[in-house]
Amino acid sequence: VEWHMIGHVQSRKAQLVAENFNFLHSLDSLKLAKRLDRFCGEAGRKLPALLEFNVGGEDSKSGWSAHDETLWPALVDELAAVIALSNLQVRGLMTMPPIGETAEFSRPFFQRLKRLQAYLASQFPGVDFAELSMGTSGDYEVAVQEGATLVRVGTAIVGAMVVFTQGVPDKKLYRKFNIESVVGAPDDFASMEEMLTRRFRRWRGAQQTEADPGAKPDASFSFLPDAGKSHM
Repeated sequence: VEWHMIGHVQSRKAQLVAENFNFLHSLDSLKLAKRLDRFCGEAGRKLPALLEFNVGGEDSKSGWSAHDETLWPALVDELAAVIALSNLQVRGLMTMPPIGETAEFSRPFFQRLKRLQAYLASQFPGVDFAELSMGTSGDYEVAVQEGATLVRVGTAIVGAMVVFTQGVPDKKLYRKFNIESVVGAPDDFASMEEMLTRRFRRWRGAQQTEADPGAKPDASFSFLPDAGKSHM
């Protein structure tokens, strides 16, 4: 099994990623790159990584800003500093396009990343930018048509994951957890449901302890595929 980290990595989680993952899809800043490089060096590891770019210009998305193609030359110096780090191996690019109602909506954003790939290859001829990570369950077919070599398909395989509070789906709480949750070491978990449940309980417990240090941990939360009928 090869573990890929596809989500945003907070600086304080860099050591966990450097020590536990085989591939990173979401390298989105020089600051993060330097931390990952240091921790990889301490662990005696090399981490293959993809540079994440924000091709849609959304404030809510991470990555180097790349929606304005006339400003691409301004990216070169900082990307050169990332590429120079000895314990990271840049393998390509990644993006998350804005959410649209159809898969076709994503096409121009995938095309922009493909053009950026060609531009960076011309600026850094010694770097292999072969990988393009783009496309999820709703638009991966369009992504492949536009050159994706890696697609991040989860929901189409296991179904949408839902957090339940006393047996009732709680979408608001799930969104907050998805943003703030702690990265866990993959080998610690027997299944996706166990991993998500344990991560959620740890995150929720920290929230509750901060609010009320004397409160007992609440273990009434569980994760199941959206179609699940039984709860932990």
